[in-house]
Amino acid sequence: MGSNLKDNVIEALETLKNENEQLSKELSLLKMAQTLTLKFIKQGSVAAADGLSFFSKLVEKDVDDLIALEKSSEFFSSISPNHIFGKLSDLPQYDDGTLDPLTKYLISDL
Repeated sequence: MGSNLKDNVIEALETLKNENEQLSKELSLLKMAQTLTLKFIKQGSVAAADGLSFFSKLVEKDVDDLIALEKSSEFFSSISPNHIFGKLSDLPQYDDGTLDPLTKYLISDL
């Protein structure tokens, strides 16, 4: 009877250990998703009204995806949007020498 009881206790402890590890992984995922959500809201990448839906999308991802997203957000937060997307001129040049005379005439009023 003592041996059977020890086996049951060992099995119960292993089960509890596995459950504890699984819950720890889920908790770390939730914390990382929360941190990323707040970071994106503060950066202005996500509207505050959309924060909950963004958080729920992050929770569905795995930890590796969240780590990659965090690294990319660190990289792009240090770069201004003008460097990423470029900047359009305030005074566009309509004729760079490649326009035909009819098109040049049609856009001359612009």
